[in-house]
Amino acid sequence: MREDIFGGLKNALDKGYDLETAVRSFISSGYPEAEVRQAAQALTSGLPPPDQVQNPQQPKQTQQQMPVTQKNQWPVAGRQSTLNKPSYSSKQVQANQQVRPPIESKHSRGVDWKLITLLSVLIILIVALGASFFLRDSITEFFAILFG
Repeated sequence: MREDIFGGLKNALDKGYDLETAVRSFISSGYPEAEVRQAAQALTSGLPPPDQVQNPQQPKQTQQQMPVTQKNQWPVAGRQSTLNKPSYSSKQVQANQQVRPPIESKHSRGVDWKLITLLSVLIILIVALGASFFLRDSITEFFAILFG
């Protein structure tokens, strides 16, 4: 099981996302489905993270390795203190899964009458301003006769 997949799924759960949504996101990003499902199963069953499952005979690497990232993916941060990482039981995972309603757009696909009204008023005011410049002599004569 890959540590970056396990860490990414755990991070998604910590942020309140649904486990299945996170799994689909990893699969659609190009990760192998079997590895993603294996990491999700390990996360829900409470197994320790993959770097704690290593055999005692194998020495841990002291250098940090940057995982290979695919296009449009953010690199996963290097290893941090692995001794204090909590293991997740299925009860904890379900408690962290919050239902988020889909984000709905406030704009409807229909006609926006406020915008049409404001644009109409703007056009009328521009036409009135232009007419007052071109017809200023006639306008001044009219007011001179009217108040005159």
